[in-house]
Amino acid sequence: MSIIPDGTCRSLAALPASEFLRRWDTLPPEDQADAMRGRFRYDRGSFLKFTLPALFGRPWNRYHADVLGRDSAPWVSRTGRNTYRCDAAPRGIAKTTLLKGELVHDVCYGLENYIVVVSAETRLARAITRHLFRVFRSADSKLARLFGPFVVDGGVDSFAVTTPDGHRTGFLARSFGTQIRGANEDGDRPTKIVIDDGERPDRVRNPDQRVIWMDFLQSDILNAGPIEGGLVVDWRGTVLHPDSTLANLLKNVGWSGVLYRACEAWPTNTALWEECRRIYVDLSIGTEAERWTAAHEFYGANRAEMDAGAKMLDDAALPLFAFYVEIWTKGIGYVLRERQNDPRDPSRSFFRPEAFARCQVEPTAIVSAAGKRIALTELEVAVWHDRSKGGATNDYPATAVVARDAQGYRYVLSVEMTREPTSAQRARVWRTWERWRAAKRIVVGCDDTAQTEVFAGESWQRDRDTRQKAGIAWNLDIRSVTLDENKEVRIASIEPDCVNGWLQFSSGLPPSVWEQFRDFPTAAYDDAPDAIERANWLLTDSTPMVSSRARG
Repeated sequence: MSIIPDGTCRSLAALPASEFLRRWDTLPPEDQADAMRGRFRYDRGSFLKFTLPALFGRPWNRYHADVLGRDSAPWVSRTGRNTYRCDAAPRGIAKTTLLKGELVHDVCYGLENYIVVVSAETRLARAITRHLFRVFRSADSKLARLFGPFVVDGGVDSFAVTTPDGHRTGFLARSFGTQIRGANEDGDRPTKIVIDDGERPDRVRNPDQRVIWMDFLQSDILNAGPIEGGLVVDWRGTVLHPDSTLANLLKNVGWSGVLYRACEAWPTNTALWEECRRIYVDLSIGTEAERWTAAHEFYGANRAEMDAGAKMLDDAALPLFAFYVEIWTKGIGYVLRERQNDPRDPSRSFFRPEAFARCQVEPTAIVSAAGKRIALTELEVAVWHDRSKGGATNDYPATAVVARDAQGYRYVLSVEMTREPTSAQRARVWRTWERWRAAKRIVVGCDDTAQTEVFAGESWQRDRDTRQKAGIAWNLDIRSVTLDENKEVRIASIEPDCVNGWLQFSSGLPPSVWEQFRDFPTAAYDDAPDAIERANWLLTDSTPMVSSRARG
């Protein structure tokens, strides 16, 4: 494999593709490979599409073009200076895939000596290095035929790749927070550290954790490179919190930072998009697929007007219509965080209870927001009890009842929040179950702690025995669930249901329910939204409910 002068590489890369191919076609076969290697040194986009076509089949978007166009100076020429870069890009934009391609290019041209791949968890970093490990071990590929054969030694967590000209590049996989400073490959310290989504979504809300992450970045990662300088640190991720490490790096003058949004400009005709939304959220139309089709047909008939003013970062990966469907199904909070790199400030109100659809609850039926009367015997009902110790300073023990009709609309029928001892909470659940047990199906649930403290032991069995002897309904079964998901995330997940009118609220709910929704997530208490979310989940979970016809 010939050594091609840097000037020649730059000249070849500067040629338009058509002109390069015309000249390439005139070269003898033994020189064609050298010409491609020369052009690919600085035309990294063509390098990736040629050597890894299965990964890079889609057109490049602006984010890809920006990254691929950046300086890729070899580590030996960077002495005396470190480079810190960060990019906030939407989920689903192939950030990680592009990162892998860049690292493959680094190896082929000997640009780095030792690369550390960092992710929020070791398994995520290992997934990247494992893929790279396999790429370089594949002997029958365009990459190997043009730049190989490669010699790979080590395992997926720590390995080295040696090219035919003898350059050796080491790789190490680490989780963000695991010591990197001091790591070396044959005595050489890292020349490049790439951080792919370094922050954990389930911990980023904790201010103490955010301080720990920033301290680790500054005290460990930024000091892990060569003593003489030359370290490149690339952070790629999505802004998960207004005060996250990535959010702060984007504002740090010592870092070169760029923020990208999936929707770079919003459409101007909001009225047509709202009409399209009403079609999509109308459960009477049918299944999700049928509603999607109806809404998409409306979009197709009005596309010119609905597209006006809009600009998507990558219309192939996320078209405008799919972007709006995400807003309707996952909520604006999800889209702002995952697609727009604009997570909601925790101090801002999340829900607008004054806009919630209202229903009316009658003794044996409900009346929906659309005026449809549905008999209790046609509804599926879920009761969730969120227990509390009942003291004056404790959370409120909340019992929420949510029903679902045949079309899939759900209705918050009642929420009871009174601080009272365990025995009274147990009596409340019995009373609530009796009130709604005439429904078509019913399920009662709680978390596993409540199961142990409220609905187990001698007291619970005594209740059942007493009721059975008195000829009163007694066969109440409680479904217990282990809650291991972040509570704020769970509660926020019902926002689309509230906005779309899929979850309607009884007009007779106590004012404290509206207050807790209005002040979420900074409210002193969130017991009502929490219990409502869990009851709603019981209805949408796949586990079969108990048929009222099977009960005595």
